[in-house]
Amino acid sequence: MVKSQKTRKFGIFFFKLPKYQSLNIKPNDLLYKIVGGFYLLCNMNITKKEPSEKLSESDGQMLIRISKKFVVLFILILMFDSLLDWLFGFIDIVVELIHIVIEFFEYSLEIFLEHIFNANHHESEIIIVNFVIIIALYGIYRFCFILPQFYIGIKRRIKVAWLRRKQAKIAYGKLYL
Repeated sequence: MVKSQKTRKFGIFFFKLPKYQSLNIKPNDLLYKIVGGFYLLCNMNITKKEPSEKLSESDGQMLIRISKKFVVLFILILMFDSLLDWLFGFIDIVVELIHIVIEFFEYSLEIFLEHIFNANHHESEIIIVNFVIIIALYGIYRFCFILPQFYIGIKRRIKVAWLRRKQAKIAYGKLYL
């Protein structure tokens, strides 16, 4: 074990985490724990590395494997416009189906309101529109409370990524402080 590393307990895991003395991160800081968590995830051996099948394949098998990739790439290049049309057509169908479902519920609610409140068509539509506006305003109100937390989370992720990149450059000797 290198002297600049020490074993830290992170949750139920023990791992070796380099000290971030040059970055002014203390072991009790939240950022130290976040960077430690990323360090743990990046250095975990999830699966055993098996010897590659590519090393033991014959020339014919390699040619067939590469030929399949080129055929798929060639088809994608030739059919790119058609594939985009299919994709946009599928998106259009999904949006139309969502619209039909919304119209079904709106019409059902409209009939229900006309029957319960003995209202005409215009009055039931006004009730539905006002209800939807109230729900939208409540959603905007809740979003205003969530937005700062979302901003802080994004800012924290950017800082952690920057610190990881800075630490990697320091480790490889490309950045001098």
